[in-house]
Amino acid sequence: MNTAMHRYFRLAWLSSLLAFMATATLASNSRADTGVATKPDQTLAELQTKANAGDAAAMYELGMDYQRGKLVELDLAKGREWLEKAAAAGSIPAMDRLADMYSAADGGVARNDAVAFGWYQKEADAGGSMGMLFVGKFYADGRGVAKDADQAAKLYAQALAAAQRDSQTGDPLAMRALGLIYGRGFGVGKDRALAKAWYLKAADAGDTVAMVYIGALYRRGEDRDYKEAFRWYCKGADAGISYAMGAVGSLYQNGLGVEEDYKQAMTWYRSSLAAGNSNAMVAIGNLYRDGVGVEKDYAQAMTWYRKAADTGNPYGMWSIGSLYQNGLGVRQDYKEAVAWYRKAADVNYGPALKDIGYMYQNGLSVAKDYKEAMTWYRKAAEAENAAAMVDIGVMYEFGLGVDKDYQAAMIWYRKGVDDGESFAMFRIGELYGYGHGVKKDYTQAMAWDRKAADAGNANAMYRIGSMYQYGYGVDTDYKEAMTWYRKAADGGNAFAMCEIGELYLKGLGVEKDYKEALTWYRKAVDGGDSTAMGAIGNMYKTALAWTKTTNKQWRGIAGRLARGM
Repeated sequence: MNTAMHRYFRLAWLSSLLAFMATATLASNSRADTGVATKPDQTLAELQTKANAGDAAAMYELGMDYQRGKLVELDLAKGREWLEKAAAAGSIPAMDRLADMYSAADGGVARNDAVAFGWYQKEADAGGSMGMLFVGKFYADGRGVAKDADQAAKLYAQALAAAQRDSQTGDPLAMRALGLIYGRGFGVGKDRALAKAWYLKAADAGDTVAMVYIGALYRRGEDRDYKEAFRWYCKGADAGISYAMGAVGSLYQNGLGVEEDYKQAMTWYRSSLAAGNSNAMVAIGNLYRDGVGVEKDYAQAMTWYRKAADTGNPYGMWSIGSLYQNGLGVRQDYKEAVAWYRKAADVNYGPALKDIGYMYQNGLSVAKDYKEAMTWYRKAAEAENAAAMVDIGVMYEFGLGVDKDYQAAMIWYRKGVDDGESFAMFRIGELYGYGHGVKKDYTQAMAWDRKAADAGNANAMYRIGSMYQYGYGVDTDYKEAMTWYRKAADGGNAFAMCEIGELYLKGLGVEKDYKEALTWYRKAVDGGDSTAMGAIGNMYKTALAWTKTTNKQWRGIAGRLARGM
């Protein structure tokens, strides 16, 4: 493998690992919670009187109050009972909430695709556009029913027509359905602006879940705004939505839009857990896995992941697989990892589908097979996994299992960008930087790298530093290069650490300092950069460090690594 390819795959691996280690987000293929805000001027006694008299809307409101701890003490089981009564009395919002609970292992119930499908079907039969939409999605994914793309397309069209009709009468669920249809491209072209407009209308009409979707829009995409995401998630959390509580916790954990605070993250995750959200179990497990806010404890992480998996949560299953894949707290076991990934993949969980593709791409417990990897990446992309879309782009860019096709790579990278994948932005910058499939354009390369850097991609920060160091599309500026290399190094980029060492060694933009150069080269070595090993060897060779014997050792290690030994 040539040096450029070798570095690329190391960068790809680093990006994937950093994403894995930072993943405490509670994103799911399923929706989290359903509900129109309770009426603030209605007392508990009035609500109970109406519910006991058979008022379907009051039964629904009372059920949601029990589910969210509003007006009454939180009681998930009692909440579910009232929701079932409301659904039996014809409440479409109650049917929708029950379907969501079983779809996402939320509200204190285990995931059950057949039950979820049954509730969505009842909702659709009652004329609910959200039910039609998700019955279609279940047909598209083969969840709880045989996969049928034609039936899915038919239902998407019915959902669109019903949502357009009902939105005119002020139905907030219909407005949210339109947001989902345009936001995720169900039977129509994706339109982020139109999706946002409909979510805002739904929120204005009292749909608290729409607030969470607005937060998600601000969290992802090129125009991301973490502060706005935090604000909208807090609105949803204040309304008692379990997913919103977890999302607030995730922003605290990662310092996005708010100051990093692991204790606050744990507090919000536990609130989400108390509200019955099984994803919170995984989030708590992630804190123990990473040792943030708590002492690192892989056994505790595994315990929490298994709790989630026991509810049928594919996020928990996938997380168990990740521990086995990376040998965290358990003996590294690729076969066991694949077994868990397949369990999650059986319910069409995007990250698991993607990671099975990764195992085939790299020959881990299975025979290396780029075509099979591409098959799994495509399945993951169909499940709306943005990272898999980027992987497909990589396969086309480097001709792995497919003919090399830069235009196809660009198409897939842009799909990843639409979902906020910083690595996709980074790869587009590379295509422009090398003129692969497009005219070489350092200005465009810099623009895309800055987008990726703004999204936290350390690889992009490193490359911006390189552009300033070597004058690619900008005037050579060693001080600016150092600034960007330090940002990348803070993000764990070993190549940047090596370049910082180079700048100190040569006195470029900083005062020449051999001791500092050696320090940074050693940091790069710890990150696995063989170039830094060779640089240390050269320092010994030229008497900038100590002995010839040590020089031979370092250069020998570097040579073996470069040969993949």
